Amino acid sequence: MASSMLNQVAAGVILAAALFASTAGAAEKADSAVADRPVPTAQEIAGWIAQLDDNRYLVREQATRQLLDAGGAALDPLLATANGERPEPADRAVWIMRRLARSRDNDQAIAALERIVQLSGRPALVEKAEIELAERSIAACQAKLSPLGAELVMEPAQFDFVSVVPLLHVRLGEKWKGTADDLRCLAQLRRQLHYRLEGAAVNDEVVKFFEEKDQIAYLQLWNAHVSVEAVDALKSRHPDAMVYVRGNALMGVEAKNDPAGALVTRVPTETGAAAAGILVGDVIASMDGHMLPDFDRLTARIAQHQPGETVVVEIIRGGDRNKLSVTLGTRPEGQ
Repeated sequence: MASSMLNQVAAGVILAAALFASTAGAAEKADSAVADRPVPTAQEIAGWIAQLDDNRYLVREQATRQLLDAGGAALDPLLATANGERPEPADRAVWIMRRLARSRDNDQAIAALERIVQLSGRPALVEKAEIELAERSIAACQAKLSPLGAELVMEPAQFDFVSVVPLLHVRLGEKWKGTADDLRCLAQLRRQLHYRLEGAAVNDEVVKFFEEKDQIAYLQLWNAHVSVEAVDALKSRHPDAMVYVRGNALMGVEAKNDPAGALVTRVPTETGAAAAGILVGDVIASMDGHMLPDFDRLTARIAQHQPGETVVVEIIRGGDRNKLSVTLGTRPEGQ
């Protein structure tokens, strides 16, 4: 199921705010008709749920219409019924949730899809709902952020040696006129786990939203105003997440996490690291006196500097510790 969803999204699509503008006519009429109706009580909903199993067809039909009109208020009882053992009420509950998932009200549609993906014994329907839910949620976020000057693009990205993931790339350039709070919707994309946020408007407040996210796998922060402390807090909540910070300064190492710091795996020539004598196999244990728990924190500390500045790193090589001064270079554009 996950691989099918990945293939659909990771192909790389430019998000469109009008993705769900064309909704079934019947669903639109239903939305309009019930917009001003009072929210039914839990007792009323329970009564209609029970009537889905009535032996009289007209009673079942009337209960179905009433539950459809109830909308979001009925979703949790409908989910419980859909996962029940009685076929007739289960099928009717699924049908109602599927209708609500086509609602012109995007919030209601997303809420319905959130329940559909929890269905048991209906893998094809769940797979389809997973894809629709991801698309609906991202489209709603894009519809909010695009008028404020943000650019959102879904890109396929190499996550490790074997995995390609759908990366949500968000650019906040000179046209951005929103606030940090406007970006909260990005972190609320519950099934989006891989991000690249780019621009000076990305700050500690924005990173805090991702710290509060239930799950995140990968967060790149390019040309952002993000402190090491914000990265520390995020990593404390999500220790397995990869958090890479990219500023203008370049040390010139590729590395991976090591219990003692960042284990250097590549040192390109003509970089500050190469000039300072850092070698493949060295472990960078600290920078400017600050211990490095992982490679993520090394990138965060480099990002606090500008090209031409000098930093002091402590390396471990063959059991020996040495301090080296590294003059930072300029990161090539786009890297």
